[in-house]
Amino acid sequence: MIKFLDSIKLIASRAGQETTQKDKNGLSVEEVLKQIFNLRYKDFSARHRWPWLNKTFSFQTIPNYKEGNVFVTIGSRTVSNSGTATFTDAMKGRFFKLDSDVEMYEILDVPNSQTLTLKEKYVGQNNSGSYLIWKRYYDLPCDCKFGSKIILWQYPYRSHSLPLGDVNLALSKGYTAGFPKYWGWSKLNRKESTYSVGTIGGSKGTKTLTGSGTLWIEALSEGCEIVIDSYVYNVDSIDSDTQVTLVQNIVEDLSGKTYKAKIKNNPQIVFSSVPNPPFNFNLDYPKKVYDLLNDEDTLEIWEGYEHIVIDAVLFEYLDKLTSDRALNWFKVYEAELDRAWSELCNENPSEYAIVERDVENTGYRKSLYS
Repeated sequence: MIKFLDSIKLIASRAGQETTQKDKNGLSVEEVLKQIFNLRYKDFSARHRWPWLNKTFSFQTIPNYKEGNVFVTIGSRTVSNSGTATFTDAMKGRFFKLDSDVEMYEILDVPNSQTLTLKEKYVGQNNSGSYLIWKRYYDLPCDCKFGSKIILWQYPYRSHSLPLGDVNLALSKGYTAGFPKYWGWSKLNRKESTYSVGTIGGSKGTKTLTGSGTLWIEALSEGCEIVIDSYVYNVDSIDSDTQVTLVQNIVEDLSGKTYKAKIKNNPQIVFSSVPNPPFNFNLDYPKKVYDLLNDEDTLEIWEGYEHIVIDAVLFEYLDKLTSDRALNWFKVYEAELDRAWSELCNENPSEYAIVERDVENTGYRKSLYS
């Protein structure tokens, strides 16, 4: 697969430019082309559900917790149990309600196994009795785009999506037991967590990162960032506690290196009900495409289709070099997108994809596109 810097050099050469040349704003040809390339690359990837971007993920649902009884006091954020329940740190972010009350409260903290701290003060009467704690929001991987068309299923069932405007009303009693027939997009989890336990290693030009003393299955999310020195990588898959596959190629050999993983902006969904016992939900989704940052990065496009992006960047750059505004390059780009999608939808095998083809350009100023 062609590398990022090699693509930029090819485009500059075809445009008759040196990558080190500067424009009036002090930017080099290489810098300008990289900006255009990332914009066009992400636009191309977002146009259709390209098969090379399809991804599968699984996660386990959490059953309601309702052991023992609890005590609550009006105007207080503290919930105490009767001693027969065990509250855990994993309950942070879940929701609490008394069975005798309609109000729902988010759990802000779990100071100890006998106490919960609510995000808002309790507004009911001093009370005690049975209760529910349930997981309302489920994090999806960082590389799943909020609002995208995804499929949630567990054979032989499938959970159906609700429009964004209907979620709060339709799923207001998401704590009820049963298979979640419906789900809806909720929000982005803006809380950022970091992980830097252990050390890492990897070989230049590969995408496999290995860890020593790491626990990546629980700590990381697919799509999260891993920062090593000045280089930024994204996790494509978590293979084990000590191995991940990256989106980008490793720039230099690594051995015993420190790192920092950043997990943020996970899209969250809500369900119409809570299955008990829990089961594993399967998620099929189109993964995000990230900016190409490192010179060794490669396009996540099947061989035979990458020329669409390269040609579009070339023609857009040539457009910027002229005093007139040429519109034809975008029409060519759109036509190539349609042709590629039609080819895939007709189930033509990838080995028959045309790597190079002559494009007949219509309209004025054909010389820009030759």
